[in-house]
Amino acid sequence: MKNFLKITLCVFLLLGFLSCKQSVLNVYNWDNYMDPELIEKFEKKFNCKVEMDYYHTNEAAFNTMLDTSRTKKYDILIISLLSARNLYEQRVLSQFDLEKIPNTKNITRMFVKKSIDGVMRYSIPYLITYSGIAYNKNMVNNFEPTWKMFSREDLAGKVGVLDDMRETVGIAIKASGYSYNSSGEVVMKQAEAALMRVKRNMPRISYFKELEAELRSGDLYLIMDYGGDAVKLIKENSNIGFVIPEEGTLIVTDSFTIPREAQNVDDAYEFINFFLEPDISAANMEYTQCSSPNVPARKLLKEEFRNNTLINPPQGITLKSDFVLDLEDTTKHEELWRMMKR
Repeated sequence: MKNFLKITLCVFLLLGFLSCKQSVLNVYNWDNYMDPELIEKFEKKFNCKVEMDYYHTNEAAFNTMLDTSRTKKYDILIISLLSARNLYEQRVLSQFDLEKIPNTKNITRMFVKKSIDGVMRYSIPYLITYSGIAYNKNMVNNFEPTWKMFSREDLAGKVGVLDDMRETVGIAIKASGYSYNSSGEVVMKQAEAALMRVKRNMPRISYFKELEAELRSGDLYLIMDYGGDAVKLIKENSNIGFVIPEEGTLIVTDSFTIPREAQNVDDAYEFINFFLEPDISAANMEYTQCSSPNVPARKLLKEEFRNNTLINPPQGITLKSDFVLDLEDTTKHEELWRMMKR
């Protein structure tokens, strides 16, 4: 009888230990793109340890997710919408059970339609930012709010562009008066001529954090950057300016996705739903200095944030801006990109 009681007690203790054991959620994300204090809140609330790995370019993340030799598997991937679409086509992403993410109701209809399938079964909008030009106000004379600044001869050797084919080739297309998603023969011929001028000025293709570091140091005078990151940069250094060019720009949308390889789907749902809570989403926007399509969250933001045109550009700019779309043929883009990187 005593042995039976001992065994029973051990079983109960073991079950109690297992029920209290902290689960692990593996997330793959851009660097510094989520408030660590909010992650801690999630961890405490759900008894779940979040292990966050970071990437620096969409291409790097895409290649990582296609690498079948990886031992580490991810439960959540936060990535640009275009890359998410490409991963969906590669059958890397799993379908959401949206009943387990009730806070998706907070996403404005416009951005629901921009998800992979238009109904958020494979991607859920996370944050929004806008591409633009960050520059050293002391070193750039007669600055003009146009993508053509990257071609100016007096900036030779002092220009940096993003290590992203569609964005960098896209600024040449946009500077020529077309949409980022244009790809006809005439368009690409004009873009090639514009990119040749940019290449002569450009010592650096890199991801935005490295470009920002060289702008701070004075090695570069003018770079491609994102509005949210530029806001932080300007707070550090008042000699740095940022504009969204008058031709319009790229509306950069990053999305929550769950890969098919995910091993902790239940906590992945809880995590996404948590970050779609209006108060959490609002706090995360303040931290990242990026906007969000979360309607009730936007109502909680301070007026200063809502009125910041680097984060929330005026309608005159957004109407001329583009969501990047998947193109049927990117042969010419790839050719121009190889030329830029040589």
